[in-house]
Amino acid sequence: MSTLKSPKELTIRPFNDSDRDYEAVVAIWNAIMPGEPTSVEGMRYGHSIREKKYLFGRLMAELDGEIVATAIYREPFWSYAPGKYAVVIRVLPRYQRRGIGGALYDFVMECLQEQKHKPVNLHSDTREDQPHSVRFLTKRGFEQKQRQQVSRLNVATFDVTPFAGSLERFEESGLTMKTLEEFEAADPDARRKLYEKFCEFMQDTPFFEEQTDASFEYFEKSINGPSKLDGGFLIAFDGDEIVGTTNLWKRLGQPRALSTGLTAVARTHRRRGIATALKVRSIEFARSVDARVIQTDNEENNPMYDLNVRLGFKPTPAWLLFQKLLKEEGGAAGTGDGGGGGESADGDTDARG
Repeated sequence: MSTLKSPKELTIRPFNDSDRDYEAVVAIWNAIMPGEPTSVEGMRYGHSIREKKYLFGRLMAELDGEIVATAIYREPFWSYAPGKYAVVIRVLPRYQRRGIGGALYDFVMECLQEQKHKPVNLHSDTREDQPHSVRFLTKRGFEQKQRQQVSRLNVATFDVTPFAGSLERFEESGLTMKTLEEFEAADPDARRKLYEKFCEFMQDTPFFEEQTDASFEYFEKSINGPSKLDGGFLIAFDGDEIVGTTNLWKRLGQPRALSTGLTAVARTHRRRGIATALKVRSIEFARSVDARVIQTDNEENNPMYDLNVRLGFKPTPAWLLFQKLLKEEGGAAGTGDGGGGGESADGDTDARG
């Protein structure tokens, strides 16, 4: 891939895996999303565990020697189909509205036209308190498809009293709860069993298009990363069967802040208070490790969001997921199975419970 120099002296080049480039990508993100800072450590690890069979490209834009913007384009492993790509562009706030994002977008589209699978389905994201980013996407033909409500809990103010009955019912029902570490100590196939259940649970996570499973290798690496919090991964069992899970992860850019990963309950065991018991125990764990805040997000109509509200989570600006369908060669409309997303600091999601 060659570099591009615009008439305004904007240079667009590939990401080169250097410390400078990693630090610039993190600085751009943190300037745009100061309430959700990320870290070089987390970004490096995420880059290192990518599944190489899926296309991934990152671009850097420089103006007078300063890195002012970045973009990624990738095949979404979470919702793969030929011709489907996620495209995400971030520009330093003080350089926005100068045509830099547009130049990056045009360059990304040129790169995608060179791929084996021509683009027919694009998706991207932005947060609802970034109206200029919403305009950027809609101007280019993207349509909003999903709203992910972000919410946060002040751990110190959580009151377990209203949920004591749910915990008692869970314990009296014969169900049990273990940490990931306890499960691994008791069962040598724990991670494989957990992976298979995660794939099942993810299919119940609200998403506007069909989802695909990540590999077991990626799953293992993702739960072993620098965000791992010993004791923060809780699993509910009915006998030997996994029937529910929730998990907390460190937010590497925010000391004393945690993210909720996937909270889910098997279809056969819903309406039995399992999600409530798991979430309450996870909040109590967060308090025990001196966490100050827990953040999560849910599709806005997901019943799990209602549970989070009852637990005391408060809404913050939501993430908006966008899609753009292009024309295939020959004029047919693209109908690939893709989803929203792209790249965020520490993505979280709760499935139905």
